Amino acid sequence: MKVSCILLSAGKGERMGSEIPKQFIKFDGVPVIVHTLRVLDDCKRLDNIVIVMNEDYLEFTKSILKNYEFKKPIKLIKGGTKRQESTYNGLMSLKDFNPDVVVIHEAVRPFIEEEMIDETIDEAMKHGAVDVAVKTTDTMIQVVDGFITGMPDRNFLYNGLMPQTFKYEVIVDAHNKAIEDNFENTTDDVRLVHRLGWPVKVVVGSYDNKKLTTKEDIELFKKIYAARKLKI
Repeated sequence: MKVSCILLSAGKGERMGSEIPKQFIKFDGVPVIVHTLRVLDDCKRLDNIVIVMNEDYLEFTKSILKNYEFKKPIKLIKGGTKRQESTYNGLMSLKDFNPDVVVIHEAVRPFIEEEMIDETIDEAMKHGAVDVAVKTTDTMIQVVDGFITGMPDRNFLYNGLMPQTFKYEVIVDAHNKAIEDNFENTTDDVRLVHRLGWPVKVVVGSYDNKKLTTKEDIELFKKIYAARKLKI
């Protein structure tokens, strides 16, 4: 069985307010994207990695990766103007390899674990599409025009994380149908599959699997990283 990983890293990270995109911010002296790549590179079931990068930072990324050693083939390609287009570019770059399964992850989520990736691969082979999520810990409210219109039962609510893992033909078909339907600008690949009525299996993940989004997250990342190092 052939398994590929698409690592989404084309975002500019405006909410971070940094001079460089957030995937290049360092903690423990190493850029976030390299921390994430190291985990993926150690995953025995992944055959290759495609990094989808903002065109303006392709050469910059190449210069960074030259400073580190990786075992797996890593290919850098140009991302799109939107997340959906970036994922599609990654999927099309894998046409010649034609993997059975593709794992889609984000460069700014370095605290993924090999066991979690393996579980999503197994479930994707059974069900075709998999999302990683954690149960929400907050009371959720629905608001319209500034007023509460509903309070869903949080026992049924989860926060979607990454990775999202699919049979290759399933996610390619979902993207092609979205293009055909002019269904654009989604920030979630599972949505493209779900809208076609395909069942999506949920795998419960870890609350540590956070996304670097704001400056406040940097200190939290440092604490998570330090705690995880102590467990090794």
